[in-house]
Amino acid sequence: MLKIYAHRGDSANFTENTRAAFKAALVAGAYGIETDLRLTRDGKIVLNHDNNLSRLAKDPTLLSELELPELKWRLSRWGISLITLNSFWCAFAGKINLNLEVKEIEVFEPLVQFLKARDCKDILITSSHWRHLAAVKEKLAGVQIGPVVEDFLEAKALIAGDEPFDVISMDRSIYDPSMVELCRKHRRELLLWTVNDPDDAIALYNQGVGGIFTDDPGRLCNALSEHLGEGR
Repeated sequence: MLKIYAHRGDSANFTENTRAAFKAALVAGAYGIETDLRLTRDGKIVLNHDNNLSRLAKDPTLLSELELPELKWRLSRWGISLITLNSFWCAFAGKINLNLEVKEIEVFEPLVQFLKARDCKDILITSSHWRHLAAVKEKLAGVQIGPVVEDFLEAKALIAGDEPFDVISMDRSIYDPSMVELCRKHRRELLLWTVNDPDDAIALYNQGVGGIFTDDPGRLCNALSEHLGEGR
């Protein structure tokens, strides 16, 4: 079965990385939720893709320059409720698989401290800073890890390399079907982002891709169910 991860939640229909987007992904039947982790000036882990607020709130200030109360206030003026990792965990952990993408190296240590006392069996931690992931896996029982990759040659090297990766999270645009067999050989699951076309998702499923990230989980879950005969 193709694992469908909601990319920043149901971001096609709701503001990304918000409670509403995550709830919609859960209702849609997504396998998992993907979200992005960054650190505020006062050391709080928050869910936001960009390192600033320019795209969401027309504010170029870096998140790392703002303490949590100020950051929440700036987003609230645009009707956006910022979510911390703690509130996200309380609302969704244990209900759906979670993919936590670490956007900054500084997030790793507080993230490990946060997860140490928690059940990590349904948690996947990914990052483009993949050299830090092995240490995370050693400290957290049950957690899965994988690099976020945008370069074809780097992807092939990491698939065949010695790092203890469970998955390879890769840009759809650099995907080649030969990578499916390479991942099988090295016991890694191949995940592709971002896939929003149902026909593309079905083709990738037929080729043996393990999972995809999509902005519209409801649409793709329905399409895959129909393809498998479950929607008839």
